[in-house]
Amino acid sequence: MLQNNSYRSVIRRAGAAGIEWLRVVDASIMSQVPRAGTRLPAAPAEHAAALIAGGILTTRAPVCCRWEMRRREAGSGGWYPSTKRLADANFPTVLHRRWCLWTYENGRPLKYLAPTSIDEAVSVLAGGEAQVYAGATDFIPQLRMGRPEPKYAVDLKRIERLVGLRLQGNTWVIGAAAPSVRLTEEERLAAALPGLVEAAALIGSDQIQSRASLGGNLCNASPAADSVPAMAVNEGRAVIAGPGGERTVPAASVAVGPGQTSLAEGEFVVELEFDLPPPRTSDAYLRFIPRTEMDIAVAGAAARLSLDGAGRCTSAAVALGAVAPTAVRVPEAEEALVGGPITEAALERAAAACEAACDPIDDKRGTKAYRRRVAGVLAVRALKLAAARAADRQGSPQ
Repeated sequence: MLQNNSYRSVIRRAGAAGIEWLRVVDASIMSQVPRAGTRLPAAPAEHAAALIAGGILTTRAPVCCRWEMRRREAGSGGWYPSTKRLADANFPTVLHRRWCLWTYENGRPLKYLAPTSIDEAVSVLAGGEAQVYAGATDFIPQLRMGRPEPKYAVDLKRIERLVGLRLQGNTWVIGAAAPSVRLTEEERLAAALPGLVEAAALIGSDQIQSRASLGGNLCNASPAADSVPAMAVNEGRAVIAGPGGERTVPAASVAVGPGQTSLAEGEFVVELEFDLPPPRTSDAYLRFIPRTEMDIAVAGAAARLSLDGAGRCTSAAVALGAVAPTAVRVPEAEEALVGGPITEAALERAAAACEAACDPIDDKRGTKAYRRRVAGVLAVRALKLAAARAADRQGSPQ
């Protein structure tokens, strides 16, 4: 770590170490994760050694600084950055440039592994001390917040099945690590399962969408995960791989509590399966957040309805998010709708059932009473949207 967080002191000592140009962007430390940005215009290993020799960096534990190499453009007076990021001298091998910003615990490097097959990934996990991830959009922030680090970080995006997206017969098969942006761009999937795609589109910003995935959102096991209620009403299935082979379970059964899953040691989700809906069936997902974008849901509601030719509900599914430790199916709300038209009276009964099914918490985003009320309102809106879509759907999109 930086021994002294004073910018002036660091720059002065860097000069004494023979380094001509150094700028420290942020030397603050949070949860043992250095946020220092050390920018140097020459060979990183030599300058890391110089920093250590000059007393600016300690050798007690390796740190990972951000090195921004700059080259002189011919005939120009400016310095232009190249995007090369390298670790310090205590970390002799750069396994992957993008991962050099990761920190280390107890002087031990966090090693990056990228298996290319399911069998290879299973063998890596069999040794323990490994953590799989899909897009790392939750994994890295959790490390920065002080979560214990595994010995190996296992990137699943190099495995073909985990990033695939295909219609196989009457079933959509979505790789657990397939980026959300692929789902939103697949018109046939959006036509068949609009609520699921709506939920996937809410996972992070446009930039995060290129990394985030349904599998990651599911296995992070956040009570406020947007995609899980939509998976539940569409009766999605999770294909899980592990030392004992592959097994298939309801996707909604994977998360069993905040940050907790039903996955056994060495297991990970490979794919998610969703059957094409029958004619006059559709779904919807809505959430409420304090801001217009980029926030965690105060409450979320997913609905799926099937209608007959007279507009009567033949089947219904309702699930809520962010109002209990896990996503909650509400069978009482579903029973209030089946067998008749979608009337205001039926919707009021469904809303009351949703409010009763909530087991929320009080936090800065809302009180328990507020969350219950919002859940009922969102459920009604999602049901109305799903009903309108189902009425317009005469066939199942292929």
